[in-house]
Amino acid sequence: MRLGVTRLTRPERWQRLSRELWQRRLPHGLLSPRYLWPGQDRRIRAHRALWWRAGVRWPRPLWLLLQLALYLRWLCVSGPWLSLRAWRRWRAEEPDRYPPRSLWVLLRLTLGWCIPPHACQQFDLLARPGQALDYVYDHELPAYHAARSAPLGRTREQAQCLQDKVVLTETLAALGIPMAPILRHIPRDAPNIPFATLMPEAAPVFCKTRSGNQGRGAFAAWPTAHGWAGKTFSGQRLVDTQAVEAAWQALRTLDNVLIQPRLDNHPLLARLTESPDAITVRYITRWRGEQIDCLQCVLEVPLGADAEGDPTRYGILPIDPGTGVIQPWPFPARLPQRARVACQCLFGLSREHPALPDWPSLIDSSHRAQAQFRGIWAIAWDWVLTADGPTLLEGNVGWGAAVPQQLQGGWLVRNTEEAPADCAK
Repeated sequence: MRLGVTRLTRPERWQRLSRELWQRRLPHGLLSPRYLWPGQDRRIRAHRALWWRAGVRWPRPLWLLLQLALYLRWLCVSGPWLSLRAWRRWRAEEPDRYPPRSLWVLLRLTLGWCIPPHACQQFDLLARPGQALDYVYDHELPAYHAARSAPLGRTREQAQCLQDKVVLTETLAALGIPMAPILRHIPRDAPNIPFATLMPEAAPVFCKTRSGNQGRGAFAAWPTAHGWAGKTFSGQRLVDTQAVEAAWQALRTLDNVLIQPRLDNHPLLARLTESPDAITVRYITRWRGEQIDCLQCVLEVPLGADAEGDPTRYGILPIDPGTGVIQPWPFPARLPQRARVACQCLFGLSREHPALPDWPSLIDSSHRAQAQFRGIWAIAWDWVLTADGPTLLEGNVGWGAAVPQQLQGGWLVRNTEEAPADCAK
């Protein structure tokens, strides 16, 4: 299938170029001089194809100049500084795991292939540098998802439906799929009304943008004896009404805003965490020929702040897609110490439950939702299990691939089916 090219005006093109040049640290994929050498193995050709696909909407000379500028800045400035800072932090936490020679391995990966330091830790690449090219990395993901969906005939309308939370809620609710209700929809250009005035009924709510993902600007709020309090999606506390109002005004600048009820966890799951935040199930559906199956599903448990002050900790455990039974993390030795301890503690607590509640209903609804998007190869559905049954928060078309590959292995290994056909040549 031939990809269409969106034509931009000259001012739009220069504005986009400026944004990409100054806001990005990495090129749009793995980039290395080894791409120019003949006789490369399949993985190198796959990464090169993903990088080249990322520039399909750019004039190629301009694209190459942009990539050269980003590459040189990463090689000479950002890469060495971020790598050294990350390695020092890791070594302070686990000195036996990160001996001095591991810094050289890290620099070979970050500077030789433009792999960010955090990804090297995610996939334990300092101990296994030979497997670095097995994985698809975050800055390659847009091109990867596009490559997987291209043979299915992905359309802009389908992607926009998934990204627009109002349209998606209406579309799936009409099919009988239980969706998180939308209490208020505030357009971006609507009159500026204070948050407390909008919420005459004192009830816990969750506020987020109508489009976008990764919780950009989102926050939860709940009534207290002295007004409102809350917490941002990134974990920062909103201690009073004034802080909640500031978060509300910041969210209003990003996009249209949705206000939804804050969902409570099912009683069987609530004891897994002391955090009041919702425990979510991420269930990823995909097309395999004409059939839909589960690529992966995991339980994401908010753990609250730790002793080091990290406010965004999550414990993640895989789920058996056929039974809904929580599984142990398959490779605990590859995890950083704090993540390893969190996963082990969570699995110990979860062993009292033979299977997650209402699991067949969650599977059926996820598969019916995927069936509405024939042109998108895989979608990550975020569910909250409540006492009234599973409730779908949203679907994600650009979902991250780090956790699936941590559990399943790199998607570019040998002849795995997760490698896009046009990147495997």
